[in-house]
Amino acid sequence: KLQEFEQELRMIENEKISQSTKINDVANLDYHTVIEATDDLNSIASLEYDLELFRQKINDNHPLINRLNEQIEASKQTQMSNANMNRPSFGLGVDYSVVQARTDANPNGNGRDIFIPKIKMSIPIYRKSYRAKNEQEQFLQTSFEYQKEGLTNKMIALLQQEKMKYDNAVLEYQLYEKQIQTTEKVYEILLTQYSASGSGFDELLQIQNQLLGYELKISRAQTNSFIAKANIMRITEF
Repeated sequence: KLQEFEQELRMIENEKISQSTKINDVANLDYHTVIEATDDLNSIASLEYDLELFRQKINDNHPLINRLNEQIEASKQTQMSNANMNRPSFGLGVDYSVVQARTDANPNGNGRDIFIPKIKMSIPIYRKSYRAKNEQEQFLQTSFEYQKEGLTNKMIALLQQEKMKYDNAVLEYQLYEKQIQTTEKVYEILLTQYSASGSGFDELLQIQNQLLGYELKISRAQTNSFIAKANIMRITEF
């Protein structure tokens, strides 16, 4: 049994090297760089979890949500531009004409240049085209809003799944902690009996094997808690 656990430990050490290489590659570091944990790995991962705060943060700052907001704003600007193009327009102007003086007569104002004031009004004719464009942009805005809502709901669902995994890891950790405490007491009793009478050696081995199993399970629960925490941070930190 000891050889089995030693072999598993060697496999875990190899996996650590593989994972460290992946992290250094993503972080653009030398692959020999040692990955140091920032949390206490001998206990369960600490987690601050506020779902409504995460929802607000996603709605306010997530890059994909921001991109959809920009598309909504661009659509609104298109609507405003379309509306301005389809409003009646008015213009004021002046025509200026140069008049040559007559030599065969001398009427009043002979040779005086002429200023002609002008008023211009334009009325759009193709109103159906304007309404169709406006409705199209409105549909786009509604579609973007639905996409925002769907994206937020998807990330909230992922957060809830990871929180469930974290809670389950905490429950397993607490369970195996109690199991270890109880089994250690049983082990001490059996060890005392064995020391006194030399009997119960098989039971001692069995209890020791249970302790090793519980310790392995508690380590896996710790690992699962840190993985769940990391996934929550990945979704909420951007």
